Amino acid sequence: MYSRAYLLADLLIFSLMSLPGTSQASRKDPPPGSGSSSSSDEVASVIRTFTRMVTLEVVVKDSKGNHVTGLKPEDFQVFEQTTTHKKGKREQRIATFREYSMSDLAAHDSGFAGQIPAGVYTNAVSSLKDPVPPTIILVDGLNTDPKYQGQVHAQMLKMLRQLPPDIPVAVFLLGARLRMVQDFTTDPKLLQAALNVTPAGVGVATIDPRDDPHSMGTVEENAGYFSHDLVEAAKEFDQKTFAAEMDTRVDRTIDALLSIGRHVAGYPGRKNLLWLSTAFPVALAPISDTGRELRESMFDADAGKRDYSVQIERLNAALSDARVAVYPMNIAGVQTLHLFEAETIPANADPYHNAISVQDAARRDVMMRGYEQETMQTVADGTGGAVCVGDNDLADCVRKAVDDSSRFYEIAYYPGSKDWNGEYRRIIVDAKVKGMHLEYRQGYFASPEGNDAGAKDDLQRAACEGSLDATAIFLAAKSLPHDPKETMKFYLIINPAALTFTASGDGRREVNLRVGVCTFDETGKPLHYMSDAVDQKLTAGEYLLLANHGLPHVVSIAGRRPTSVRLAIMDLPSGKIGSVLVNFVAPAGAAPVAAK
Repeated sequence: MYSRAYLLADLLIFSLMSLPGTSQASRKDPPPGSGSSSSSDEVASVIRTFTRMVTLEVVVKDSKGNHVTGLKPEDFQVFEQTTTHKKGKREQRIATFREYSMSDLAAHDSGFAGQIPAGVYTNAVSSLKDPVPPTIILVDGLNTDPKYQGQVHAQMLKMLRQLPPDIPVAVFLLGARLRMVQDFTTDPKLLQAALNVTPAGVGVATIDPRDDPHSMGTVEENAGYFSHDLVEAAKEFDQKTFAAEMDTRVDRTIDALLSIGRHVAGYPGRKNLLWLSTAFPVALAPISDTGRELRESMFDADAGKRDYSVQIERLNAALSDARVAVYPMNIAGVQTLHLFEAETIPANADPYHNAISVQDAARRDVMMRGYEQETMQTVADGTGGAVCVGDNDLADCVRKAVDDSSRFYEIAYYPGSKDWNGEYRRIIVDAKVKGMHLEYRQGYFASPEGNDAGAKDDLQRAACEGSLDATAIFLAAKSLPHDPKETMKFYLIINPAALTFTASGDGRREVNLRVGVCTFDETGKPLHYMSDAVDQKLTAGEYLLLANHGLPHVVSIAGRRPTSVRLAIMDLPSGKIGSVLVNFVAPAGAAPVAAK
């Protein structure tokens, strides 16, 4: 059985074994002092064993904003601070250190540049023509008022006129769903075409119902002849609805950013994500947050209270693992308070309370915009990027992001704490040279090894939701002949470079994978999801065979052939995901599930 399989694998191997994965971007060094034989050392250059190394990309600038070069490991100090030890920070020993420049990035660009055989599907990323850090532009219509869409278009056109010709740019739009309208390209004509498609403003939960003259609670209070309890109930309902809509908006935005991170994880080096948006607030104040003294009420005073900070921390950790630095750009520029816009009318027409209501509305508006700005700052700080401020020039923002990704220091260490309890660990990097400004990821989650709790949900989302393939693990697939029961079969070859191999007690190496399969109809709607576990213990010989041929796996799908299928692989210890879409029939009258 396996002899036939490896004959078929010969069609796939050349498109996998030369893929990125053996570069500095994904290779992990063994722990200091660990012994290994010569044969193990050779394999370690191709596949990696599990280590708890934390890698930081640190951008260093002086007081004038110029990049600082020539620093040494002794010029830095790295600390960790946990939730349980907020007052104390523990210094970490730097294990590896390297200064990167544009020439280094060019030398390590090992993207795939060959031809894929007919009938073979792969998520391999193409080698970029120039060693310039790739830049992703996300035009966010979900969190941006429609009145600012014209500003987005104007900024994009200005960027095209000023953009250097060697910067590869991809354009994504977030409206009702995430769409990639242009893959990485340096062709201005293709980018120009992408600019002609803009997302409609579909944002929800934009105005606090206490300040919306058309909300149920406000209308009833203005009417003056409804009972106090009915008015309070209406206000509570409005506030809970507002918060529920904000939950949906936040979830969609974070899912979109995570999907982009998974999609570009396989590209070598540091990637830049320019997020054109007014963002979402990091928190929502409860209904009881008011300048007036609260009346006694039988209803929930905390209605509408939200805190999205933990979700943002997890987003930052995932994007940092994919080496994505986020540069948020508030396209609204200098904004007028809603209260003073021409179309706004006072939420409360009662002359006695109107002055207080106006004051409350202004305070809430300022607070909401402060929370939105805090989200942008938190995402930028947490991923090593920066908020684009000033005149909101998109072209300058692109140049800044590319410049930051072209000169940085890579610092790695093995955390001193061995308590992998899932808590968030904050990272602090200090430069011993005075006057230096540092940009780097702010922390990570110390997830337990082999944690299967959230893995199932993450794998299903990667397989069934969104339109993008994940590239952290490279794989290739070929359809096998159907059996009489119309069962579809796919032969997979998985590149071992990004897989985790742990030593078992009997001297063998263990690999733990999860396989997810999602089928779609002609409109791109998910039909069926199935998953399976692949847990193998390898002898030394099997380990070497896997290093040379890749990890084989056969997937069987019963039933009638769908329009398309996405095959996904997750490395359980690290959480890395690779996926590839197989399209059988081009959807009629609908966009395909994925564009490659």
